This record gives sequence, structure tokens and C-alpha cells, in this order.
Amino acid sequence: MTPRETFREQARVCAQMGSAFMGDLLALAAERLSDATPIGARLLNWPTDASAGGDAIALRFAAGLHALKLDGEPGLVATYPPKPFDADALWDAVEHVMETQPGPLHAWLDRPPQTNEPRRSAALVLGLASLAAEGLDQIHLRELGASAGVNLMADHIAVNLGAQRIGAASPALILTPDLNGTPGALAPYRVLSAEGCDRTPLRLDSAQDQRALLSYTWPDQPERQARLSTLFAQAEAEGPPVVAVADAGDWVGDQLAARPSEGTLVIWHSIFWQYPPEATRTAMRAQIEAAGQAARDPLAWLRLEPDGQGPGAAITLDLWRPGTARETRVLARAGYHGEWLAF
Repeated sequence: MTPRETFREQARVCAQMGSAFMGDLLALAAERLSDATPIGARLLNWPTDASAGGDAIALRFAAGLHALKLDGEPGLVATYPPKPFDADALWDAVEHVMETQPGPLHAWLDRPPQTNEPRRSAALVLGLASLAAEGLDQIHLRELGASAGVNLMADHIAVNLGAQRIGAASPALILTPDLNGTPGALAPYRVLSAEGCDRTPLRLDSAQDQRALLSYTWPDQPERQARLSTLFAQAEAEGPPVVAVADAGDWVGDQLAARPSEGTLVIWHSIFWQYPPEATRTAMRAQIEAAGQAARDPLAWLRLEPDGQGPGAAITLDLWRPGTARETRVLARAGYHGEWLAF
């Protein structure tokens, strides 16, 4: 996939996911980017996989522009939402910052996207409540590719599922995904410990990292920024989640080896599996499966990941209990941002 094709495809996906502005912006970039600026030349001659499953250059570029808009860059402020869309005025503003602020944009192109979307916690809360319904209600949560650790705040998040609400009893954040169907049996759970890892973690209580996290949201979706801001305040009040600086391939083995002696260890990740190299994915899968087969206490592998079936991603649970065979089930499907659940 060429860089221009990458921008077109990402534009289509963003529009499908409810961001008309991102669809329009990235479609403009696909058509109007040129090598007249260093930024344009770098994007059009990207040396490795530019696609969303690789380096995701369209999202890197969009995040850099959004960061400059949040910093008050006048041309972007004048053309970004909530201002009406004007293709020519917007592209003039984009070209201006590519010419005048290449340094900040290069820095954003250097870093992989870190989309911390709190709504994805709906999939996690559903999975934990499903485990609790089977008597596995004491949870040690470990997240791969946690970034800033939004999902590790599961004990502060509740999810409305029609007539019932699951998750935290006194939540800082309540999620209300669109529903199709009815979930299976659910019950309250308790998170005994929650830790994660990331190669370049962000902190929810750092002003600089908060700016970065907001930059990765989409400019015409202020409700996403509001959800993050709620968790920023919670982290500032109680301290941020524990996210180790580590490669997931190494860290998961350490966590499996040092697992707590009581409760259910839950290995969790969301829209992460596409990023590690195939060799790392194979090694992690083997480590989790071997630990499950040898476990003297329950072990769960819960994830929200694309499975090629569509729509959205599958919420999949693998469960190992001593003396029983591995159980694998798809609990539901969810939108990539957790905006809907289908049972």
C-alpha cells in the first residue's frame, strides 16, 4: 500500500467510525500532499510499511496537526472543528504549518500512535464480569501494550448494559455503548492488582502526556476528550496506573512466572496484537498457553482484537482452570473504540 493509498484507507475508516472531519482531512492529504516540503516528502517516501497495520503514518500526521491546534496554532484553530469544513482553507493552514513548523511535525512522525480510548474498557469490564459469574471474581489484571494505562483503571469504570450496570460501584466514568443483543451471565468482581507494560508509556497525571493523549483523539469527537479528561482527574487525585517500561514479549513471561498465588490472573490487551513482530506474538502466545496448561490457579487471556470476521473486533476469552481443558469463547463483538457491543 502506497502512502497515498494509506491516507485514503485511513480516511475511509475514520469516516466509518464517526469522524467526518478526519475522513475529510486525510482524504485531502491523500490528494494534495506533495514533496515541496520536508514533511510532505517524508510522508510520500515513507521507507517502511505506511499502512494502519504498520507505521500508521496517517494517524501520526493527524496527531501532530491536532497537537499544534490544541497549542493554539491560529490557522488550524480557524479551520478545525467546531468551525465549518472548508477544504481549501483547511489545506492552506496545513501547508502553512508543514512549511513553518517541520520540527514538531517530524517529532510526531517519529512516534507510533498511542490511542488510549476509555470506551475500550467496556470490553474489559464485560470480560471480568463474565469471569466473576463463573466464581472467578478476584482479579489480578495485567495489560500488554498499556500505553498510559486507561484500562488499568477498570475499578473506576462502569458500563451500562441496558437494564443492568456492571463494573465499579462508585465509578468515575460510566460508559454507555450501543447494544445489539443481550450479554450472558455477569457478576461483580474485585481488582486486587493492576499493572501493565509499554515500550514508551505515558502518564495520565503528566500535563505533557495528557496533551499527547488528547492529540490522538479526533478533533470532531470532543466526547472522547471529555472521557480522557475525567480519567486525568482521577489519576491526579489517586496516582496514575502502574505501567512498566518494558517490551511485552519479555514482560508477559515475567508476570506469568511471578503470578500471585491467589485469585485469577487476567492477561489483557486491546488493539495491540497487530503491532509486535510475528516472532514476538508467537513467543507470547506460547508462554501464555504453557502457563495456562501448568496453572494451579485460573489463568485468563482476554483481548479485544480484530479477527478478520467483522464488523469491529472480537472480545475473546481463553480460560484455563486446574484439571480442566482450555476453554475458548467469543463473548461479544465491539467497535474498535468500544462504541458498540454486539452479543
